[in-house]
Amino acid sequence: MTEKTMQFQYGDRQLRLSVGSLLQAPVDVICFATDDKLNHSNEQAQIIISAGGDKVTHESAQLIRQYQSIDCGMAVFTSAGELPQEALIHVVVSEDPSDQQTLLERSIARSLMICDTNEWQSIAFEALGVKNASIALELCAQAFFRSIISFWDARHECVVDTILIMLDEVEFEVFFHAFRDESMQQNEGINTDDTEPQQTNIETAIVSLDELETELPGKDDEVNDWFK
Repeated sequence: MTEKTMQFQYGDRQLRLSVGSLLQAPVDVICFATDDKLNHSNEQAQIIISAGGDKVTHESAQLIRQYQSIDCGMAVFTSAGELPQEALIHVVVSEDPSDQQTLLERSIARSLMICDTNEWQSIAFEALGVKNASIALELCAQAFFRSIISFWDARHECVVDTILIMLDEVEFEVFFHAFRDESMQQNEGINTDDTEPQQTNIETAIVSLDELETELPGKDDEVNDWFK
């Protein structure tokens, strides 16, 4: 399968959307959603914990013995066990629609703070809460964009310089449109060619798309222009 990637340059920092497996992301840390008891009962969490092995399970149990439970919007980390990453960040997302976006933004920001504190330069997220807490895709995408840009805006010297969000095909399309719209609100114009944007913190480009798959089915020419 051809890789689809949407890449934002924020100074010398990189924010990237990709279609692919979270476990295969070439990063220091991967972040995923779980439950408040760190039972890792959803499908994605089970896959990650199984790959991480007994050490991750044991460290998760230690955290629960210490804290009893993890509140929504919080992020905690363990080692990555047998995985090649340096750590796993476990976040608890809310199933209450009234505060989902606020708590999701909070958990993303806290995950990035954990990385910055521990001097981990790169992190990959799944679409947190979409599959296990029924968070709407567009809301999830908006929360990611806003919390990441706010985090970087507040830190001119930040260890975290690479953020990946690993998605499936459906998630990628929704995130693509949401990120484009959020970017347009950040800038007077989006840079889709080789020229410098007029006012910007963010430059946007699409990379790693096969020439035969440069169009999104059913989308208009304006959208397809982003894939050139």
